[in-house]
Amino acid sequence: MVAGILQRRDKEKAGAAVAAGLMTRPAVTVMPEDTVGHAARLMYARGVKRLPVTDAAGHLVGITGRPACCRSTAARTRRSAGRSLMR
Repeated sequence: MVAGILQRRDKEKAGAAVAAGLMTRPAVTVMPEDTVGHAARLMYARGVKRLPVTDAAGHLVGITGRPACCRSTAARTRRSAGRSLMR
């Protein structure tokens, strides 16, 4: 289970002896079936660059971030633009 997430802006806590002293709780996570748009909105709203991806039991299955969201959006936009140009 994901307990929390470390954020770059938490540098002032860097003197902590263990990772638990650095992480933000509760962890903001997404599930594999969540949309890219949902993940992007969460990252923007929480000011984070990455989100843990968890299964229904809360176990970590991956990590997604801003670059992955941008690539996915760009690919969808290119496909849409190609279809509209072909009409």
